[in-house]
Amino acid sequence: MIFEWKCLLSCCIVIMYLSTVQAQEQDLEFCDVQNLPADPLQLKIPRLNQTDQYQAVLERNDFGLTEEIIEFFDGAANFGVAVTTLAGEITRSYANFFYNQLLLVKGKECSVKKLNESYDLTPFQLVIDQQGNEHIISPLSLALKNLEFVYIGSSSFVRGIPVNEWQTCAFDKAKKETLKITISYSNDKKWSPAQIIPDFPSIPVQFLVESKNQDGTYKTEYFSVFKYKHGIDLEVEDYFLPSGIFCPGLANLKPLPNIPKAFSFANQLVETVEEVMDKAGKIDTIREEYDYEAKLFRFDYDKENVPMTEIHDFNT
Repeated sequence: MIFEWKCLLSCCIVIMYLSTVQAQEQDLEFCDVQNLPADPLQLKIPRLNQTDQYQAVLERNDFGLTEEIIEFFDGAANFGVAVTTLAGEITRSYANFFYNQLLLVKGKECSVKKLNESYDLTPFQLVIDQQGNEHIISPLSLALKNLEFVYIGSSSFVRGIPVNEWQTCAFDKAKKETLKITISYSNDKKWSPAQIIPDFPSIPVQFLVESKNQDGTYKTEYFSVFKYKHGIDLEVEDYFLPSGIFCPGLANLKPLPNIPKAFSFANQLVETVEEVMDKAGKIDTIREEYDYEAKLFRFDYDKENVPMTEIHDFNT
C-alpha cells in the first residue's frame, strides 16, 4: 500500500450505508443527534454541488502527524487529483470514475488500481444520486444526504474565523466505532473569504471527527481547510500522468487518432559536430509527403546546401 488515507473520508464516507445500522450498536451516550438542542433558526448546512469544480489545500492532524492535501475536484468530469505530503513523502493520486481507475504516483513509481476497490487510498468516494447515477464526491462536497446534520451554534471561532457549526452522529460497523462529526463553515454574516463564490457565501473551514470504539478507545481527527477556491487551475494535460512516468496496466484514456491516407509535414534534424567538441551543430529541414492511396512518398531536403528530392514509388 503506497499510503493510507485516514482523514475524514476513511471515517466518514462509510456513513453512506450506516443509516441501516441498528441504534443499539451506537454509543448514544457519546453521540446522539436526538439529544442535541433544537435549532430555532432551522439553519441548513451548506452543500456543494457534486458536479462543481473546486480546489482546496487541507491538513489532517491525528496520531501526532500532519498530512497536507492539495485537492483538485472536477465533479463534471467525475475526476479528481490529490497531492498529499506525509512525513516528507509526496504522493499524487488520479481518480477517474469513468474508467474505474486509480493511479498512485510516488516519485517515479506508479501503480494502477481499480477505483471501486481502492477508495480508501484517495480523498474521493462514490455516491449514488437521487436519479440513481453513480458519481465520485470530495469530502468538501458533503453529499451525505442520508445523515442528519444538526445546527449547534455560531459562537465558535476556528483559526480566528467566525463559524457556524453542525454536528451528526454515526456508527462505523466495520471498526465498531461511534463517530461524532462536527463541521464548521464560515459565518457569512461576520466574515467574507478572499474569493466570493456566487450563491455560496459560506466556505468549509474545518471537520472534526471524534470516534469512540466499543473497547473504549477514543480518537480525535482535525481536518482543516486552509485554502478553498471555486474552479480549478488545471490544464488538459494535468489530467494525465506527468511526462516520464509510466504505469503498467494503465487504461488508454485517449484513442490514437486515425492517420489519413495522405498527409505531409516538415521535420527538423539537429546534429552536433563532433570536431568542435559538441559545442556546435547544424539543423537540417526535411519536408515529407505520404500518399498511401497513390503509393508515393516524397522527401525534399538540402544536402551540403544542395536542394535534393527523393520520390519513392511503390507501384513499380
